[in-house]
Amino acid sequence: MPEQVVGMLDEVVKNEGYASRSDAVRYLIREYLGRKDRSSGADVKKVFVISLLYEKGGNTEQRISIIRHEYEDIESNIHLHLDEKNCVEIIILKSSPERIAGLLKSLRGVHAVKDIKVLETVCDT
Repeated sequence: MPEQVVGMLDEVVKNEGYASRSDAVRYLIREYLGRKDRSSGADVKKVFVISLLYEKGGNTEQRISIIRHEYEDIESNIHLHLDEKNCVEIIILKSSPERIAGLLKSLRGVHAVKDIKVLETVCDT
């Protein structure tokens, strides 16, 4: 490996808190592979963490609750009141990419939703 690349890797280890170069490389490989499209098989499951920011009021919480109940693969959710106007809902689920696409479409259809972020990782089964 070129010295310049080793130096960059050492900086990642130092700045990100990895125990060793091997740990950093292992994480980076998993991160890269997790982004690749390994989701074509029907048995592939991913863990998703969805952060949903929305404005309180009206029937927004009820609509989000109804949507959540349509997805039995939701493992957990957390509801936070940020201030007088805004809430955050964090939803954790293990599902197929196709199913998560439906959930995201439903959540995006709620008018008061301001922002949605999704974190995903592949479950090795």
